[in-house]
Amino acid sequence: MNNKQIYIENLKVRPVCHNPETPESDIQLDNRTQFLLFKNTSSLIIETNFLNERIESGNLRQRSFKVNVDAYDVIKEKTIVSKTVKVRIPHGTYRYLWRTTLPLSYDNLHPNGEQGINDVIRVTVNIDGCDEYFCGRQTILLYNLPYIKMLPTKWASPVEACFIPLRDESLDSYRNPNIDYDVEQDLCFTLKSNVRHHLGNLPEMELRVTDPEGNVVKRTVMPQKRNHDSDEEPTWSYRGCFSFSKENRGVYYAEILCMGHAFAGFLFNTSEEAEKGTLLPDELNHIPNYDYTNGPILYKRSHLPGEPTLDSLTGLADVKRKVMEYTNLARFNRLRAQAGLCKLDTPLHCMFLGSSGTGKTTVAKIMGKLLHEAGVLSKGHVVMCERATLIGQYYSSESENTIKALEEAQGGILFIDEAYQLHQPNDARDPGRFVIESLLTALADEKRNDWMLILAGYPEPMKKMFDMNPGLRSRIPDSNIYNFDDFSKDELMEIALRFFEANGFRLTAKAEEAMRKRIESDWASRTEDFGNARYVVNLIRTRVIPAMAMRLASVESPSGEELSLVLDTDIPKHERILIAPRLRPIGFAV
Repeated sequence: MNNKQIYIENLKVRPVCHNPETPESDIQLDNRTQFLLFKNTSSLIIETNFLNERIESGNLRQRSFKVNVDAYDVIKEKTIVSKTVKVRIPHGTYRYLWRTTLPLSYDNLHPNGEQGINDVIRVTVNIDGCDEYFCGRQTILLYNLPYIKMLPTKWASPVEACFIPLRDESLDSYRNPNIDYDVEQDLCFTLKSNVRHHLGNLPEMELRVTDPEGNVVKRTVMPQKRNHDSDEEPTWSYRGCFSFSKENRGVYYAEILCMGHAFAGFLFNTSEEAEKGTLLPDELNHIPNYDYTNGPILYKRSHLPGEPTLDSLTGLADVKRKVMEYTNLARFNRLRAQAGLCKLDTPLHCMFLGSSGTGKTTVAKIMGKLLHEAGVLSKGHVVMCERATLIGQYYSSESENTIKALEEAQGGILFIDEAYQLHQPNDARDPGRFVIESLLTALADEKRNDWMLILAGYPEPMKKMFDMNPGLRSRIPDSNIYNFDDFSKDELMEIALRFFEANGFRLTAKAEEAMRKRIESDWASRTEDFGNARYVVNLIRTRVIPAMAMRLASVESPSGEELSLVLDTDIPKHERILIAPRLRPIGFAV
């Protein structure tokens, strides 16, 4: 019988381990070609489609033919196992899905103890009586997990991920403007290797997207090296095309898998017009056992306000401007040094002047992150200290405590709050002077340049300490002094509204008006210890929310709306306290 009208399509191969609880017929095959090899690997499952081209000529009869299947060890250059199977394509069938199994033993494979790849197997399916044109071939790589000694989820770490829109502008003139066409985008993960000494390049990966109805689309993709000519650590990108239907808007989950095991992913919402651009490692968290029915809840939770950014802060216009100017200058100098140009020294250490609750600590944390991204600080973390921390419980340990704090702050920022308390000019035996001496020694050490000192506190006492310590004056120029002005009453109201929104509360119109009046009254009678933003947060946490709790205590099963809605009766009235008005001016300019 002439079998030259039978073709092979989409040959898939997968090694499996013996498991009596899971029949081989239930195992799903995909387009992966790289797998982990285990000692209990028992067989190769082979699956393909046979296409009966005689159907096109009107011949609907059953087709029978023999198929030769063999697995060839490329490294040993020998056939491991082969068999001949008779196949029958039923009457009237054009595409026939066929599956068979070849026995495969771990002991029969190439024992390679020096490479991550244990063996390379080429599987051939050949229709009897046909030449090579009518055969199917698939080569698979088997990875030696005991040699690599790392789980696949640890082989690579995510660097970033993004969607890249695809659009054929030549088709725009043919498109109907009244139709929402499906959107095609490339999903791209960028990874760095953790097993280069074992594998060299990273293996193939699988991109997987789950839609709002639970449908899953997979793409098996090979790595592409990104920074070929760079001295930086090499990274690899994995990129696959996905189509998103305009009719199926909602929360999707995109993830990347290594050897079938997911290790990074993110949620995105096609119902929202503005989506994030590039996502960074801390946003690429794998969701174990992702359930699409919980997608909207998880998405909403992941998009709650997190760490503040410089732009998200209320007020502080001059501080924001100076921080951005400084970080841009630091980045500029770093790029000049990398280009072999003359490096300009940028004073790193700063002084933050401002009252309590004006955002000094928050800005320090943001600044650490920005300087880390600019390559100035290797870590960007912030170590918080004050006089009691550095002096300790017993005198004579202040130098040791200061050195310890400096070591903890390496690569980041040492932030000393209320730093003026270290300076006690009327006490000749005050141990704070030894802390300042230790700091000055560290500031003078040119080899110790991967850290930043921020001295923070009220303007007037900080200025006195600054003027009486010429060493500090020489290390912190005027350009690195940041003045944090007190918040206005409108800015305090904005902070309050943002806090309510971030924590899932909503104010009635009367409640918002009552809150505004309370803030205006407290602001008008503020004293030196007025807490600014801290005052607002404490007012909400200690007075407003407890008042809500008392009001709803008599409600047996309050609804979500009731638990979120703030009434005007929950806002406490201003408590008039006869205290002398604030005497000294707000803020200080050096």
